[in-house]
Amino acid sequence: MSNQSEYHKKCVDFTSEGSVLGVTNGGGGGHKTVLQALNHIFEMQNSATENKFYTVDIIKNSFPKPLGKFIYNMMNQGWNNAKKNGDIGKQEFLVKGRPFRNFLFKGPTHLELVDVLFFIPIFFSIFTALMRKKSVTCVLDVQPLATSVIMKAVRAVNAVSGRKIKVYKMLTDLPTSDAIHYSEPLKNLSKKNKKNLQVITTRPLIENNMNEQEWWKHQFNLYYNPDEPSLVKYSDFPLRPAFFNLQNSSCNRIQIKINNEEEFRFHEELMQKKLQKISCFGGLFPYAPKKVIHIPVNDKDCIVFSTIGSETAYKTLDYLSDFIEIAIDACNRELSHRFIFFAGCGRHEAKKIDLFYRVCRIAKEIPEEYKKNILIIPLGFQDDDEIAPLMQRCNLGIYGGGGVTIMETIHAAKGAVFIHSEKELCDKERNRHESDAELLKGFALWEKGNVRYRMEKGAAPIAPGILFKKALKEAIERIVAYALS
Repeated sequence: MSNQSEYHKKCVDFTSEGSVLGVTNGGGGGHKTVLQALNHIFEMQNSATENKFYTVDIIKNSFPKPLGKFIYNMMNQGWNNAKKNGDIGKQEFLVKGRPFRNFLFKGPTHLELVDVLFFIPIFFSIFTALMRKKSVTCVLDVQPLATSVIMKAVRAVNAVSGRKIKVYKMLTDLPTSDAIHYSEPLKNLSKKNKKNLQVITTRPLIENNMNEQEWWKHQFNLYYNPDEPSLVKYSDFPLRPAFFNLQNSSCNRIQIKINNEEEFRFHEELMQKKLQKISCFGGLFPYAPKKVIHIPVNDKDCIVFSTIGSETAYKTLDYLSDFIEIAIDACNRELSHRFIFFAGCGRHEAKKIDLFYRVCRIAKEIPEEYKKNILIIPLGFQDDDEIAPLMQRCNLGIYGGGGVTIMETIHAAKGAVFIHSEKELCDKERNRHESDAELLKGFALWEKGNVRYRMEKGAAPIAPGILFKKALKEAIERIVAYALS
Protein backbone atom coordinates (compact mmCIF):
# COMPACT_ATOMS: atom_id res chain seq x y z
CA MET A 1 0.00 0.00 0.00
CA SER A 2 2.90 2.37 0.73
CA ASN A 3 4.17 1.93 -2.82
CA GLN A 4 0.72 2.81 -4.13
CA SER A 5 0.57 5.94 -1.96
CA GLU A 6 4.01 7.05 -3.13
CA TYR A 7 3.05 6.49 -6.77
CA HIS A 8 -0.25 8.32 -6.29
CA LYS A 9 1.49 11.42 -4.95
CA LYS A 10 3.83 11.38 -7.96
CA CYS A 11 0.74 11.42 -10.18
CA VAL A 12 -1.45 14.03 -8.45
CA ASP A 13 -1.16 15.07 -4.82
CA PHE A 14 -4.65 15.91 -3.54
CA THR A 15 -3.64 16.06 0.12
CA SER A 16 -3.38 19.87 0.08
CA GLU A 17 -6.70 20.30 -1.78
CA GLY A 18 -10.31 20.37 -0.69
CA SER A 19 -13.03 18.83 -2.84
CA VAL A 20 -12.38 18.38 -6.57
CA LEU A 21 -14.54 18.94 -9.65
CA GLY A 22 -13.52 16.51 -12.40
CA VAL A 23 -14.38 17.53 -15.97
CA THR A 24 -14.85 15.09 -18.85
CA ASN A 25 -16.80 15.11 -22.10
CA GLY A 26 -17.88 11.46 -22.34
CA GLY A 27 -16.22 11.03 -25.74
CA GLY A 28 -13.48 8.43 -25.81
CA GLY A 29 -12.85 5.80 -23.17
CA GLY A 30 -9.52 7.35 -22.18
CA HIS A 31 -11.04 10.45 -20.59
CA LYS A 32 -13.43 8.34 -18.53
CA THR A 33 -10.69 5.88 -17.50
CA VAL A 34 -8.33 8.64 -16.37
CA LEU A 35 -11.03 10.41 -14.38
CA GLN A 36 -11.98 7.14 -12.66
CA ALA A 37 -8.32 6.47 -11.85
CA LEU A 38 -7.88 9.98 -10.44
CA ASN A 39 -11.07 9.58 -8.42
CA HIS A 40 -9.55 6.40 -6.91
CA ILE A 41 -6.30 8.25 -6.11
CA PHE A 42 -8.30 11.10 -4.54
CA GLU A 43 -10.27 8.71 -2.31
CA MET A 44 -7.09 6.99 -1.13
CA GLN A 45 -5.51 10.33 -0.22
CA ASN A 46 -8.68 11.73 1.40
CA SER A 47 -10.07 8.70 3.23
CA ALA A 48 -9.88 10.55 6.55
CA THR A 49 -11.51 13.77 5.28
CA GLU A 50 -14.97 14.85 4.18
CA ASN A 51 -13.72 16.09 0.81
CA LYS A 52 -15.66 14.92 -2.24
CA PHE A 53 -14.77 14.18 -5.87
CA TYR A 54 -17.51 15.58 -8.12
CA THR A 55 -17.80 14.95 -11.86
CA VAL A 56 -19.34 17.00 -14.67
CA ASP A 57 -19.65 16.05 -18.34
CA ILE A 58 -19.50 19.33 -20.26
CA ILE A 59 -21.65 17.94 -23.09
CA LYS A 60 -24.24 15.85 -21.26
CA ASN A 61 -24.55 18.10 -18.20
CA SER A 62 -24.48 21.49 -19.93
CA PHE A 63 -27.84 21.11 -21.71
CA PRO A 64 -31.32 19.87 -20.84
CA LYS A 65 -31.10 16.09 -20.61
CA PRO A 66 -32.67 15.13 -24.00
CA LEU A 67 -30.69 17.80 -25.86
CA GLY A 68 -27.44 16.95 -24.09
CA LYS A 69 -27.92 13.28 -24.94
CA PHE A 70 -28.70 14.15 -28.59
CA ILE A 71 -25.56 16.33 -28.98
CA TYR A 72 -23.44 13.72 -27.21
CA ASN A 73 -24.74 10.91 -29.47
CA MET A 74 -24.33 13.02 -32.61
CA MET A 75 -20.71 13.90 -31.80
CA ASN A 76 -19.82 10.33 -30.84
CA GLN A 77 -21.57 8.80 -33.83
CA GLY A 78 -19.55 10.88 -36.27
CA TRP A 79 -16.32 9.99 -34.52
CA ASN A 80 -17.16 6.28 -34.12
CA ASN A 81 -18.13 5.93 -37.79
CA ALA A 82 -14.83 7.50 -38.85
CA LYS A 83 -12.93 5.12 -36.55
CA LYS A 84 -14.90 2.08 -37.68
CA ASN A 85 -14.25 2.88 -41.35
CA GLY A 86 -10.55 3.60 -40.76
CA ASP A 87 -11.12 7.08 -42.21
CA ILE A 88 -8.09 8.99 -40.89
CA GLY A 89 -8.93 12.12 -42.88
CA LYS A 90 -12.43 12.29 -41.36
CA GLN A 91 -11.05 11.78 -37.83
CA GLU A 92 -8.61 14.66 -38.27
CA PHE A 93 -11.27 16.85 -39.91
CA LEU A 94 -13.55 16.40 -36.87
CA VAL A 95 -10.82 17.96 -34.71
CA LYS A 96 -8.84 20.42 -36.80
CA GLY A 97 -11.07 20.75 -39.88
CA ARG A 98 -12.73 24.05 -40.79
CA PRO A 99 -16.31 23.19 -41.88
CA PHE A 100 -17.12 26.71 -43.18
CA ARG A 101 -13.87 27.31 -45.00
CA ASN A 102 -14.02 28.73 -48.54
CA PHE A 103 -11.73 30.74 -50.78
CA LEU A 104 -12.65 33.98 -48.96
CA PHE A 105 -13.18 32.83 -45.39
CA LYS A 106 -10.86 30.63 -43.34
CA GLY A 107 -13.44 29.90 -40.65
CA PRO A 108 -13.06 28.29 -37.21
CA THR A 109 -11.97 24.72 -36.55
CA HIS A 110 -14.40 22.26 -34.98
CA LEU A 111 -12.58 22.74 -31.66
CA GLU A 112 -13.06 26.50 -31.91
CA LEU A 113 -16.72 26.05 -32.87
CA VAL A 114 -17.39 24.23 -29.60
CA ASP A 115 -16.05 27.27 -27.70
CA VAL A 116 -18.35 29.59 -29.65
CA LEU A 117 -21.56 27.58 -30.03
CA PHE A 118 -21.53 25.97 -26.59
CA PHE A 119 -19.99 28.88 -24.65
CA ILE A 120 -23.07 29.86 -22.65
CA PRO A 121 -24.27 26.35 -21.60
CA ILE A 122 -20.76 25.10 -20.72
CA PHE A 123 -19.88 28.33 -18.90
CA PHE A 124 -22.97 28.18 -16.71
CA SER A 125 -22.63 24.42 -16.16
CA ILE A 126 -19.14 24.91 -14.66
CA PHE A 127 -20.07 28.20 -12.94
CA THR A 128 -23.17 26.82 -11.19
CA ALA A 129 -21.43 23.55 -10.22
CA LEU A 130 -18.62 25.49 -8.52
CA MET A 131 -20.95 27.97 -6.83
CA ARG A 132 -23.05 25.16 -5.39
CA LYS A 133 -20.08 23.03 -4.31
CA LYS A 134 -18.32 25.53 -2.08
CA SER A 135 -15.75 23.02 -0.79
CA VAL A 136 -14.19 22.63 -4.27
CA THR A 137 -10.68 24.09 -4.43
CA CYS A 138 -9.58 22.78 -7.83
CA VAL A 139 -10.98 21.74 -11.20
CA LEU A 140 -9.41 18.66 -12.78
CA ASP A 141 -9.98 18.80 -16.55
CA VAL A 142 -8.99 15.61 -18.45
CA GLN A 143 -10.42 16.43 -21.89
CA PRO A 144 -9.53 18.87 -24.69
CA LEU A 145 -12.83 20.70 -25.36
CA ALA A 146 -13.81 24.23 -24.27
CA THR A 147 -10.59 24.95 -22.36
CA SER A 148 -11.02 28.73 -22.56
CA VAL A 149 -14.68 28.51 -21.50
CA ILE A 150 -13.78 26.47 -18.41
CA MET A 151 -11.03 28.91 -17.46
CA LYS A 152 -13.39 31.89 -17.81
CA ALA A 153 -16.02 30.16 -15.67
CA VAL A 154 -13.43 29.51 -12.94
CA ARG A 155 -12.24 33.13 -13.10
CA ALA A 156 -15.83 34.32 -12.73
CA VAL A 157 -16.41 32.12 -9.66
CA ASN A 158 -13.19 33.35 -8.08
CA ALA A 159 -14.18 36.98 -8.73
CA VAL A 160 -17.69 36.58 -7.33
CA SER A 161 -16.88 34.38 -4.32
CA GLY A 162 -13.36 35.47 -3.45
CA ARG A 163 -12.14 31.88 -3.74
CA LYS A 164 -8.87 30.81 -5.39
CA ILE A 165 -9.90 27.77 -7.40
CA LYS A 166 -7.14 26.30 -9.56
CA VAL A 167 -7.48 24.37 -12.80
CA TYR A 168 -5.34 21.30 -13.43
CA LYS A 169 -5.39 20.28 -17.10
CA MET A 170 -4.27 16.67 -17.38
CA LEU A 171 -3.34 15.47 -20.88
CA THR A 172 -4.75 12.04 -21.70
CA ASP A 173 -2.54 11.79 -24.79
CA LEU A 174 1.25 11.92 -24.77
CA PRO A 175 2.84 15.38 -25.19
CA THR A 176 4.10 15.50 -28.76
CA SER A 177 3.98 17.99 -31.61
CA ASP A 178 0.98 16.02 -32.93
CA ALA A 179 -1.22 16.59 -29.84
CA ILE A 180 -2.97 19.56 -31.48
CA HIS A 181 -6.34 18.93 -29.78
CA TYR A 182 -4.65 19.94 -26.52
CA SER A 183 -1.97 22.31 -27.77
CA GLU A 184 -4.11 24.61 -29.96
CA PRO A 185 -6.66 25.56 -27.24
CA LEU A 186 -3.85 26.10 -24.72
CA LYS A 187 -1.83 28.18 -27.18
CA ASN A 188 -4.73 30.58 -27.60
CA LEU A 189 -5.37 31.19 -23.89
CA SER A 190 -4.91 34.75 -22.67
CA LYS A 191 -2.55 35.55 -19.80
CA LYS A 192 -5.54 36.09 -17.52
CA ASN A 193 -6.92 32.64 -18.33
CA LYS A 194 -3.52 31.06 -17.65
CA LYS A 195 -3.27 32.63 -14.22
CA ASN A 196 -4.85 29.71 -12.30
CA LEU A 197 -3.82 26.97 -14.74
CA GLN A 198 -1.34 24.13 -14.46
CA VAL A 199 -0.90 21.49 -17.16
CA ILE A 200 -0.11 18.02 -15.81
CA THR A 201 1.57 15.54 -18.11
CA THR A 202 4.79 13.59 -18.62
CA ARG A 203 8.04 14.52 -20.33
CA PRO A 204 7.43 15.37 -23.99
CA LEU A 205 8.83 13.85 -27.14
CA ILE A 206 11.24 16.62 -28.10
CA GLU A 207 12.46 17.00 -31.67
CA ASN A 208 14.19 19.70 -33.74
CA ASN A 209 17.03 20.08 -31.20
CA MET A 210 14.92 22.15 -28.80
CA ASN A 211 15.31 22.12 -25.03
CA GLU A 212 12.24 21.56 -22.84
CA GLN A 213 11.58 25.24 -22.19
CA GLU A 214 11.71 26.02 -25.90
CA TRP A 215 9.52 23.04 -26.78
CA TRP A 216 6.72 23.96 -24.38
CA LYS A 217 6.79 27.57 -25.53
CA HIS A 218 6.74 26.62 -29.20
CA GLN A 219 4.17 23.80 -29.10
CA PHE A 220 1.83 24.93 -26.30
CA ASN A 221 2.79 28.56 -25.63
CA LEU A 222 3.36 27.60 -21.98
CA TYR A 223 6.13 28.58 -19.61
CA TYR A 224 8.15 25.67 -18.19
CA ASN A 225 11.03 25.80 -15.75
CA PRO A 226 12.11 22.68 -13.82
CA ASP A 227 13.62 24.78 -11.04
CA GLU A 228 10.58 26.88 -10.10
CA PRO A 229 6.78 26.75 -10.22
CA SER A 230 5.56 26.93 -13.80
CA LEU A 231 2.54 26.27 -15.97
CA VAL A 232 3.68 22.70 -16.70
CA LYS A 233 4.16 19.98 -14.11
CA TYR A 234 5.47 16.49 -14.86
CA SER A 235 3.80 13.56 -13.14
CA ASP A 236 3.61 9.79 -13.35
CA PHE A 237 0.87 8.28 -15.49
CA PRO A 238 -2.70 8.33 -14.08
CA LEU A 239 -3.10 4.55 -14.10
CA ARG A 240 -5.85 2.33 -12.79
CA PRO A 241 -5.29 0.56 -9.45
CA ALA A 242 -4.34 -2.90 -10.74
CA PHE A 243 -1.33 -1.45 -12.55
CA PHE A 244 0.20 -0.59 -9.15
CA ASN A 245 0.23 -4.23 -8.00
CA LEU A 246 1.91 -5.92 -10.94
CA GLN A 247 5.05 -6.95 -9.05
CA ASN A 248 2.91 -9.25 -6.93
CA SER A 249 0.90 -10.62 -9.84
CA SER A 250 1.02 -14.35 -10.39
CA CYS A 251 2.11 -15.57 -13.83
CA ASN A 252 0.66 -19.07 -13.52
CA ARG A 253 -2.89 -18.04 -14.37
CA ILE A 254 -4.81 -15.35 -16.24
CA GLN A 255 -8.02 -14.00 -14.74
CA ILE A 256 -10.99 -13.39 -17.05
CA LYS A 257 -14.10 -11.46 -16.10
CA ILE A 258 -17.41 -13.13 -16.99
CA ASN A 259 -20.16 -10.64 -17.84
CA ASN A 260 -23.06 -13.00 -18.55
CA GLU A 261 -23.98 -16.69 -18.67
CA GLU A 262 -23.49 -16.95 -22.42
CA GLU A 263 -19.85 -15.84 -22.09
CA PHE A 264 -19.33 -18.49 -19.42
CA ARG A 265 -20.89 -21.21 -21.57
CA PHE A 266 -18.74 -20.26 -24.57
CA HIS A 267 -15.59 -20.41 -22.41
CA GLU A 268 -16.48 -23.88 -21.17
CA GLU A 269 -16.99 -25.06 -24.76
CA LEU A 270 -13.66 -23.60 -25.89
CA MET A 271 -11.73 -24.95 -22.90
CA GLN A 272 -13.51 -28.31 -23.32
CA LYS A 273 -14.01 -28.69 -19.58
CA LYS A 274 -16.11 -27.51 -16.70
CA LEU A 275 -14.98 -24.18 -15.27
CA GLN A 276 -15.49 -22.65 -11.86
CA LYS A 277 -16.87 -19.16 -11.54
CA ILE A 278 -15.27 -17.24 -8.69
CA SER A 279 -16.75 -14.20 -6.98
CA CYS A 280 -14.29 -11.41 -6.22
CA PHE A 281 -13.86 -7.67 -5.77
CA GLY A 282 -11.23 -5.21 -6.93
CA GLY A 283 -10.07 -2.60 -9.42
CA LEU A 284 -11.68 0.81 -9.77
CA PHE A 285 -14.88 -0.42 -8.15
CA PRO A 286 -13.65 -2.37 -5.09
CA TYR A 287 -17.13 -2.83 -3.61
CA ALA A 288 -18.78 -4.15 -6.78
CA PRO A 289 -18.68 -7.97 -6.92
CA LYS A 290 -17.94 -9.73 -10.19
CA LYS A 291 -17.55 -13.25 -11.54
CA VAL A 292 -14.24 -14.44 -12.96
CA ILE A 293 -12.59 -17.61 -14.24
CA HIS A 294 -8.90 -18.50 -14.19
CA ILE A 295 -6.97 -19.74 -17.23
CA PRO A 296 -3.80 -21.66 -16.20
CA VAL A 297 -0.64 -20.67 -18.10
CA ASN A 298 3.06 -21.43 -17.83
CA ASP A 299 6.37 -20.00 -19.04
CA LYS A 300 6.39 -22.19 -22.17
CA ASP A 301 3.06 -20.81 -23.43
CA CYS A 302 3.15 -18.27 -26.27
CA ILE A 303 0.52 -15.69 -25.35
CA VAL A 304 -0.79 -13.02 -27.72
CA PHE A 305 -3.11 -10.30 -26.43
CA SER A 306 -5.09 -8.09 -28.80
CA THR A 307 -7.03 -5.03 -27.60
CA ILE A 308 -7.19 -2.48 -30.37
CA GLY A 309 -10.24 -0.37 -29.49
CA SER A 310 -13.94 -1.09 -29.81
CA GLU A 311 -14.48 0.73 -33.11
CA THR A 312 -11.68 -1.08 -34.99
CA ALA A 313 -11.95 -4.36 -33.13
CA TYR A 314 -13.06 -6.39 -36.15
CA LYS A 315 -9.47 -6.20 -37.41
CA THR A 316 -8.90 -8.67 -34.56
CA LEU A 317 -10.30 -11.36 -36.86
CA ASP A 318 -7.48 -10.75 -39.35
CA TYR A 319 -4.85 -11.04 -36.61
CA LEU A 320 -6.57 -14.16 -35.34
CA SER A 321 -6.49 -15.77 -38.79
CA ASP A 322 -2.74 -15.07 -39.07
CA PHE A 323 -2.19 -16.39 -35.54
CA ILE A 324 -3.92 -19.70 -36.25
CA GLU A 325 -1.88 -20.16 -39.45
CA ILE A 326 1.45 -19.61 -37.65
CA ALA A 327 0.41 -21.66 -34.61
CA ILE A 328 -0.60 -24.65 -36.76
CA ASP A 329 2.74 -24.40 -38.56
CA ALA A 330 4.53 -24.45 -35.18
CA CYS A 331 2.53 -27.48 -34.08
CA ASN A 332 3.47 -29.27 -37.30
CA ARG A 333 7.11 -28.67 -36.37
CA GLU A 334 6.34 -30.73 -33.26
CA LEU A 335 6.79 -27.84 -30.85
CA SER A 336 5.21 -28.82 -27.54
CA HIS A 337 4.22 -25.27 -26.57
CA ARG A 338 0.69 -23.97 -26.25
CA PHE A 339 -0.33 -20.97 -28.34
CA ILE A 340 -2.97 -18.77 -26.68
CA PHE A 341 -4.69 -15.76 -28.25
CA PHE A 342 -6.64 -13.46 -25.91
CA ALA A 343 -8.93 -11.42 -28.16
CA GLY A 344 -10.38 -8.20 -26.75
CA CYS A 345 -13.93 -8.02 -28.13
CA GLY A 346 -15.58 -5.25 -26.13
CA ARG A 347 -19.01 -5.62 -24.57
CA HIS A 348 -20.90 -8.78 -25.49
CA GLU A 349 -24.66 -9.07 -25.28
CA ALA A 350 -26.22 -12.51 -25.10
CA LYS A 351 -27.61 -13.88 -28.39
CA LYS A 352 -25.96 -11.07 -30.37
CA ILE A 353 -23.76 -11.92 -33.37
CA ASP A 354 -20.91 -9.60 -32.46
CA LEU A 355 -17.13 -9.87 -32.37
CA PHE A 356 -17.18 -12.10 -29.27
CA TYR A 357 -19.49 -14.53 -31.05
CA ARG A 358 -17.40 -14.50 -34.26
CA VAL A 359 -14.17 -15.18 -32.36
CA CYS A 360 -15.86 -18.13 -30.63
CA ARG A 361 -16.99 -19.49 -33.97
CA ILE A 362 -13.47 -19.27 -35.41
CA ALA A 363 -12.05 -20.95 -32.31
CA LYS A 364 -14.46 -23.88 -32.68
CA GLU A 365 -13.36 -24.37 -36.30
CA ILE A 366 -9.73 -25.10 -35.36
CA PRO A 367 -8.99 -28.71 -36.45
CA GLU A 368 -9.47 -31.13 -33.57
CA GLU A 369 -5.87 -32.38 -33.62
CA TYR A 370 -4.58 -28.87 -32.84
CA LYS A 371 -7.02 -27.85 -30.09
CA LYS A 372 -4.75 -29.22 -27.38
CA ASN A 373 -2.06 -26.70 -28.31
CA ILE A 374 -4.03 -23.78 -29.78
CA LEU A 375 -6.43 -21.90 -27.53
CA ILE A 376 -8.50 -18.86 -28.46
CA ILE A 377 -9.96 -16.86 -25.57
CA PRO A 378 -12.51 -14.13 -26.46
CA LEU A 379 -12.71 -11.35 -23.89
CA GLY A 380 -15.86 -9.42 -23.12
CA PHE A 381 -15.54 -6.16 -21.22
CA GLN A 382 -12.64 -6.50 -18.75
CA ASP A 383 -11.57 -4.43 -15.75
CA ASP A 384 -8.04 -3.30 -14.91
CA ASP A 385 -7.69 -6.39 -12.65
CA GLU A 386 -7.76 -8.50 -15.81
CA ILE A 387 -6.05 -6.17 -18.29
CA ALA A 388 -2.93 -5.26 -16.28
CA PRO A 389 -1.64 -8.80 -15.54
CA LEU A 390 -2.43 -9.93 -19.09
CA MET A 391 -0.57 -6.94 -20.52
CA GLN A 392 2.38 -7.83 -18.31
CA ARG A 393 2.38 -11.57 -19.11
CA CYS A 394 1.74 -11.67 -22.86
CA ASN A 395 4.67 -12.40 -25.16
CA LEU A 396 3.20 -10.17 -27.87
CA GLY A 397 0.60 -7.46 -27.48
CA ILE A 398 -1.39 -5.63 -30.14
CA TYR A 399 -2.87 -2.38 -28.83
CA GLY A 400 -4.74 0.69 -30.00
CA GLY A 401 -3.07 4.09 -30.31
CA GLY A 402 -5.02 5.87 -27.56
CA GLY A 403 -2.96 7.84 -25.05
CA VAL A 404 -4.06 5.94 -21.93
CA THR A 405 -3.43 2.55 -23.54
CA ILE A 406 0.06 3.66 -24.57
CA MET A 407 0.76 4.86 -21.01
CA GLU A 408 -0.36 1.49 -19.66
CA THR A 409 1.93 -0.41 -22.02
CA ILE A 410 4.91 1.76 -21.01
CA HIS A 411 4.25 0.91 -17.37
CA ALA A 412 3.21 -2.74 -17.63
CA ALA A 413 4.09 -4.54 -20.88
CA LYS A 414 7.14 -6.80 -20.77
CA GLY A 415 6.70 -8.61 -24.09
CA ALA A 416 6.82 -7.23 -27.62
CA VAL A 417 4.54 -4.20 -28.05
CA PHE A 418 2.83 -3.43 -31.35
CA ILE A 419 0.32 -0.68 -32.12
CA HIS A 420 -2.41 -1.48 -34.63
CA SER A 421 -2.45 0.73 -37.73
CA GLU A 422 -5.39 1.23 -40.08
CA LYS A 423 -2.97 1.43 -43.00
CA GLU A 424 -3.12 -1.80 -45.00
CA LEU A 425 0.19 -3.01 -46.41
CA CYS A 426 0.55 -5.30 -49.38
CA ASP A 427 2.28 -8.54 -48.42
CA LYS A 428 5.74 -7.85 -49.69
CA GLU A 429 9.06 -7.79 -47.90
CA ARG A 430 10.30 -4.35 -46.86
CA ASN A 431 12.63 -3.08 -44.18
CA ARG A 432 11.33 -1.99 -40.81
CA HIS A 433 11.95 1.72 -41.47
CA GLU A 434 9.86 1.63 -44.67
CA SER A 435 7.10 -0.32 -42.94
CA ASP A 436 6.98 2.08 -39.99
CA ALA A 437 6.77 5.11 -42.28
CA GLU A 438 3.82 3.59 -44.15
CA LEU A 439 2.03 2.32 -41.06
CA LEU A 440 2.23 5.69 -39.31
CA LYS A 441 -0.10 6.99 -42.04
CA GLY A 442 -2.78 4.78 -40.47
CA PHE A 443 -3.16 6.90 -37.34
CA ALA A 444 -4.99 10.16 -36.74
CA LEU A 445 -2.55 12.95 -35.95
CA TRP A 446 -2.57 12.82 -32.11
CA GLU A 447 -2.53 9.00 -32.10
CA LYS A 448 0.43 9.15 -34.47
CA GLY A 449 2.14 11.23 -31.79
CA ASN A 450 1.31 8.61 -29.15
CA VAL A 451 2.75 5.88 -31.36
CA ARG A 452 5.91 7.85 -32.13
CA TYR A 453 6.34 8.42 -28.39
CA ARG A 454 6.00 4.66 -27.75
CA MET A 455 8.35 3.79 -30.60
CA GLU A 456 11.07 5.67 -28.75
CA LYS A 457 10.58 3.13 -25.95
CA GLY A 458 10.72 0.00 -28.08
CA ALA A 459 7.32 -0.49 -29.79
CA ALA A 460 6.38 -0.57 -33.46
CA PRO A 461 3.24 -0.05 -35.55
CA ILE A 462 1.78 -3.18 -37.11
CA ALA A 463 -0.99 -4.46 -39.37
CA PRO A 464 -2.34 -7.93 -40.13
CA GLY A 465 -0.41 -9.92 -42.74
CA ILE A 466 3.25 -10.44 -43.35
CA LEU A 467 4.46 -8.08 -40.60
CA PHE A 468 2.37 -9.66 -37.86
CA LYS A 469 3.26 -13.17 -38.97
CA LYS A 470 6.95 -12.30 -38.86
CA ALA A 471 6.61 -10.76 -35.39
CA LEU A 472 4.75 -13.82 -34.10
CA LYS A 473 7.36 -16.20 -35.50
CA GLU A 474 10.07 -14.18 -33.75
CA ALA A 475 8.13 -14.34 -30.47
CA ILE A 476 7.82 -18.12 -30.80
CA GLU A 477 11.53 -18.49 -31.47
CA ARG A 478 12.33 -16.48 -28.32
CA ILE A 479 10.10 -18.74 -26.26
CA VAL A 480 11.67 -21.88 -27.72
CA ALA A 481 15.16 -20.50 -27.04
CA TYR A 482 14.18 -19.63 -23.47
CA ALA A 483 12.75 -23.13 -22.87
CA LEU A 484 15.99 -24.72 -24.12
CA SER A 485 18.27 -22.48 -22.03
